[in-house]
Amino acid sequence: MAQTWLTPGPTPVPAAVLEAQGRHPVFHRGRAFQLLLSEVTEGLQWLLETSNEVLLYTASGTGALEAAIVNCFAPGERIVVCVNGFFGERVVTIATRAGLVVERLDYRWGEAVRADDVAACLARTPDARGVVLQHSETSTSVVNDLAAIAPVVTAAPSAPLLMVDAVSAAGALPIGTDRLALDLVVGASQKALGATPGVSFVAVGARAWARHGELPPAPYYWDFSEYRRWARPGTPESPYTPAISVIEGLAAALRGLREQGLDAVFALHRLNAAAVKAGVAALGLEPFGENIDAGVVVTAVRAPPGVDPSALAAHLETRYGVVVAAGQGPLSADVLRVGHLGSVSAADVVAGIAALEAALADFGGPQPTGAGVAAVVQTYRKAGSWPGR
Repeated sequence: MAQTWLTPGPTPVPAAVLEAQGRHPVFHRGRAFQLLLSEVTEGLQWLLETSNEVLLYTASGTGALEAAIVNCFAPGERIVVCVNGFFGERVVTIATRAGLVVERLDYRWGEAVRADDVAACLARTPDARGVVLQHSETSTSVVNDLAAIAPVVTAAPSAPLLMVDAVSAAGALPIGTDRLALDLVVGASQKALGATPGVSFVAVGARAWARHGELPPAPYYWDFSEYRRWARPGTPESPYTPAISVIEGLAAALRGLREQGLDAVFALHRLNAAAVKAGVAALGLEPFGENIDAGVVVTAVRAPPGVDPSALAAHLETRYGVVVAAGQGPLSADVLRVGHLGSVSAADVVAGIAALEAALADFGGPQPTGAGVAAVVQTYRKAGSWPGR
């Protein structure tokens, strides 16, 4: 059975990306790979809206998060971690295991981080060396307002670094790295960029490089300095054997995004998100999380009473070939998550909402009427667009 992917990641992969990854890998110490790495890093700078150096890791997004933390903060130092979901909790774990003192800024899952709370937290922790938050908290669908939070961090007397987990946001939302003076921005290949898992990256600003230079050497594999040493202008290489085929696919994905242009890419994410939200609303499902309309990466909804989201997600996949995700952590028994990031088409959204309506009927809900699909189609009609892949 062919599958329709509406997950928080990995996401649908365009044919051009799969074709690029299907070729024999180039030699990673040859000129072809130097050109490939140059293209990808320049493409990521374009995507993140930055002139900062971008370092590529053969690792998941979690690996790049750990790399950023261990390269720019020392054991015993204090950092503020904003926690409003599963991935904020993960950062707490990474930082704690690295020996940092974590000042948690906690919210109920589904709430957004607020700039005035960050300011108050920094006022009572004047020794904080950094602030970490998710741009899009994938576990809850909530998007945190970087434009409001970044100036608060920049103005703090202790001059903390601002580190942003943009793993699911990069390619779906404007990051504005240079405009917002973000010091560390972390992303990965398999989300809105539309490539496959295996490559992550960190955009490192001047203040982060200065901080890195004050510290003892970082763990061997993650060491920023080693990656920078190999990133010679014009002839860059990776210090270790990279995921060459995934990088080939990432290059193809970035080419596709650049052909569309950033404004068009972001507009497409807003449109697909609006279509999904209209569809689930027409099915009577209750949205979860604050700032619902800002959630252009994932839409989270509460499962109907008595319906296990994990069972519903499994049924959608096995019976209808539609892949979505249940909630995580404390939301695992309450929330269903529908992704609409990356190379999602209108046909994917129509198929997904139609299958969701049928699956809800299978679980004892109302018989299908097509209301969800009608709401989706009307959203695209009003926009004058029918996105394809």
